[in-house]
Amino acid sequence: MNDFIEKVHKQIIDSMPQLAPNTGLFTVDIIVNNVIEGMLYRFKPNHEIRMSHIVILTISSDVEISEAMENIIYSLIDNIGINSDKLVIIHSEGNSKPENDVQTFFSDNADIFHPDYIRFSCSKDTMRTSIDGEKYLRLDNMLKRFYSDTICFVGPIVGKQSVNIEVYRDICSKCGKEINIVSGIVFPRIQLPSWDNSFWQYYNTLIPIYQLPTEYVRQVKQEVIKLRKSNDKITPLLFYQNVELEENGWTVMCPYCNNVIDQYSPEDDRMQYLFDKINRENGNLEYYSILIDADQDLINLLNESFESNSPHVCYAGWVELKTTQS
Repeated sequence: MNDFIEKVHKQIIDSMPQLAPNTGLFTVDIIVNNVIEGMLYRFKPNHEIRMSHIVILTISSDVEISEAMENIIYSLIDNIGINSDKLVIIHSEGNSKPENDVQTFFSDNADIFHPDYIRFSCSKDTMRTSIDGEKYLRLDNMLKRFYSDTICFVGPIVGKQSVNIEVYRDICSKCGKEINIVSGIVFPRIQLPSWDNSFWQYYNTLIPIYQLPTEYVRQVKQEVIKLRKSNDKITPLLFYQNVELEENGWTVMCPYCNNVIDQYSPEDDRMQYLFDKINRENGNLEYYSILIDADQDLINLLNESFESNSPHVCYAGWVELKTTQS
């Protein structure tokens, strides 16, 4: 057995004596048959009220990404919603090609921004891991925190909810008139009757128009049509195509001269407003609520960036419980 897998196995066993002692609910399966060298654990903690299990997949430090491996991982992730399981995936961190390939695969194709999914990359030497890249704990201690909800997920989850369309004040580069650019949507931490104040924050980042999946941008477009009836400075949405650059997607245009605002710039000029709360009160930043049915792909976009140093933003993701209470 791979040395890293043996070390992880010991850490997992050390993490659960008080959680599943002699219950017969704890199983370990070694995955072989040239699929993936690793181990699959499934158990139900005694304190867990819900009829759910914790599933842990450990991955060898020298495994190669294969279609069979991908299918196993995708299946486990899909079962989170079906079985209400909590899924933990553990792999090694390092500089080898297999380790980098595993990291890249999860980051690009498999990770979900979800309260029942967490991935730990561990040092092969110290067996330490982190949820924030700053504080590192030994794997068994981190798992105990996960079992007992000492670390928890904060942020929006899949389902129907109100999000805010963001509009910011700008000047058209072509005709020079003042316009209100529709930049994208944000997920507010709390719901308020009015958004023209500085006391609320949104999670992590704006999701710009050009990143929104088509079904959501079409819904935003319909809402913008309604908003323009009372404010014709607001930019209409349109489908963007650039034959020379072979690019296409959704963007906005000037409501006066029809100048197409470049696909990637709606989020750039708004940055001047993100570091002073007064901009919500003076109209430089405006927000309008819209009800959507957010799927996992949309929620995942919140994990792609973070608007650091902005007073308008709060963190979403895995945190220590004391952090959320301070």
